[in-house]
Amino acid sequence: MIMKLRLFVALAAILLFAPNAHALTPGEALATAMEQNPRFKEAGLSVDESKFLVKSQEGIRPFTLRADTGFNFQEQPLSSAFEDGVRESTFWSVSAQLLKQLVWGTQLALRLDFNRSTAQVPFTVPGLGISDVQSIGPNYGNVLELRVTQPLLRGFGSDINDLSLEAARTQQTVAELRRSQTAQDIAAEVLTAYWSWVRAELELESLEQSLERAKTLGELTVAQIEAGQLAELERDIVDQQIKSAEQAVLLANLQVQDRYQDLQTIMGTKIGGDAPARPQNLPEVNREVPDLEAIVKRAMETSPELLLLQQDIEVNQLNVLRDEDAVLPQLDAIGTISQSALSDEVPEALEQLITAELTTVFIGLSFTMPLNNDLAAQQLDADRVAVERAKLRKQEAQRQVELNVRQSRRLLVTQQERLVLSEQEVELARKNVKATNEKYAAGLATYLEVIELERTLSDSEFRNAQARIDVYLAAVSLRRLTGTLLEAYGLKIE
Repeated sequence: MIMKLRLFVALAAILLFAPNAHALTPGEALATAMEQNPRFKEAGLSVDESKFLVKSQEGIRPFTLRADTGFNFQEQPLSSAFEDGVRESTFWSVSAQLLKQLVWGTQLALRLDFNRSTAQVPFTVPGLGISDVQSIGPNYGNVLELRVTQPLLRGFGSDINDLSLEAARTQQTVAELRRSQTAQDIAAEVLTAYWSWVRAELELESLEQSLERAKTLGELTVAQIEAGQLAELERDIVDQQIKSAEQAVLLANLQVQDRYQDLQTIMGTKIGGDAPARPQNLPEVNREVPDLEAIVKRAMETSPELLLLQQDIEVNQLNVLRDEDAVLPQLDAIGTISQSALSDEVPEALEQLITAELTTVFIGLSFTMPLNNDLAAQQLDADRVAVERAKLRKQEAQRQVELNVRQSRRLLVTQQERLVLSEQEVELARKNVKATNEKYAAGLATYLEVIELERTLSDSEFRNAQARIDVYLAAVSLRRLTGTLLEAYGLKIE
């Protein structure tokens, strides 16, 4: 009784005068990891990058303005009956073209050309004694042309012309799924590390209790030795037990620090410092056994791995569509309407442009076919094979996911049954301690018997806590497979 009172006073002093350390909860550990884990941050940046790519592809068919200008000077020696010397010609040109491509592959082009030309022509008639240089120009010309090109085979249709946009959207979906997969993986790692740390804390407490019991037993042994009830040899045996218990406590302290640093690494926080307080009361265990068919179905719908494999199929299907277009010959329907004018005065040239005195209309077909297109054809065959391979990978993954779900559920059920047995063991140990304390009070039991039964109770409570943690870990594994781990802790990825 004296030893019990001493322990009670020490515990009360700790509770009254020790700082109230904040207990780290699983939810807080998860929230910290979602904010600070570098791997999760990188996955988030990948999503942002893919969003920018989608935006860039959404504006892939804007109006495009092209403009160019040029100058040409030519000297041409001449020798004839009327020309003898060097003819000098200059030609200036300025053009602007407005381009637009539509979703069906239709290409529109509106082009406006201006040009200016001059010439210096030597004019010589030897028989008449005429020798002069005649200036021609300046002459001005302009052409306004509208061209419509409509692909009829290659590059035809919205499916083909939206390929880059669909590929970008698929890449965004893949990035979001990978971020979800990363989040699920990190959450599973965090919770595993968290409960490993809690398990180490519980083991440390159990070993500290064992050390206290060894010291109590040592005090009783010393008293009995001094009373002549035990031999002096018993002192060495008890001292050895105390030393072994102290060494176990020391190693358990190191184990706690290691497990907490593992948790810090996964959370992405600064490594070091003392471990915070663990929750004094472990969370309640969900006693419900999930329906097998329901969780298998849920896993098939929400498993990040299966969703990523489905995206892999869709990416390869887009590649097939692209290469099917590449093996086709090019057949375009072309229509143009142009208005042109020529004048030696600028105002007149502009007037002719406005009045559109000269109009040309052209309608025709343009056909292009490579003589050898084996490269594109072989790439198409390779992409079709890739689609079939992706489908088979998904089928195999579905079988593996179902197998893993069944095994995880079976493990969860087994751990729940172990927990029930452990709880019964604790209840029985508590009854024995209570009965033995009553006997001790009545003088029908020894204090050693009380200590031994308290040790049995402490060990059973430690095993019960371990069994409870094993249930948590089994549930983590099952939720990870079904992609619902974050949901279970009320976390969402924004």
